[in-house]
Amino acid sequence: MSVVLTATLLSAALFLSGHAEAGQLTIKALENVNPLPSGPPQIGPETRVYTQADIPNDFNAEEYPPRALEAEVEGSVIINCEVGPDDRLTRCVIEHESPIDYGFGEATVFVFLKYARLKPGIQQPGEWKRFTYRWQLG
Repeated sequence: MSVVLTATLLSAALFLSGHAEAGQLTIKALENVNPLPSGPPQIGPETRVYTQADIPNDFNAEEYPPRALEAEVEGSVIINCEVGPDDRLTRCVIEHESPIDYGFGEATVFVFLKYARLKPGIQQPGEWKRFTYRWQLG
């Protein structure tokens, strides 16, 4: 079974790199599809803010979230991430996850924090960008 991940980009080019063996994971990047307004998220006491330190050592970006794979469920996630000085993402929050409780939100945040790099010079450090990420079985 192959996995197709689609990242919807909002006014910035995104590069996801570093994934292992071809054929296990397909990533499609689409620019400016259904753009959502970007800006800092509303971070309250219940909001979890993810950073590089939250990525488990054994995180494997080639894996579909196990519970979702077992149930053959597809999902989508909206995350909002802060741009760092090197055009990488430094902090992310999950703004929407559907369906919930299948692991799509955390897996998406981990993929973006570990592999995403924005096109240089478009975003300023400290700006926040929203991304929609779709998990599809194929």
